[in-house]
Amino acid sequence: MTLEAFDLEKYYGLHQPHLDTRFVLKGTTATYAPDRTFDTEHIRLELKLDLNRQMLRGRCKTTIRALTSQARVMIFDAVNF
Repeated sequence: MTLEAFDLEKYYGLHQPHLDTRFVLKGTTATYAPDRTFDTEHIRLELKLDLNRQMLRGRCKTTIRALTSQARVMIFDAVNF
């Protein structure tokens, strides 16, 4: 079956022709990232690796630019750290 011949709406009940059907699971709904209020211009990582202790210490300096005049707060969301 070719991608052109695959009827996503008929098979999954979805009308999202932009999806690559090779990776769509039945019942899938589109999920989008939240709107960005800042743009990351630069990330500087200063890392110290201690192989004897199997330890990594570091500092991250991030330079950002507001994309809107209403942007007031930047939240860094690190998952599973």
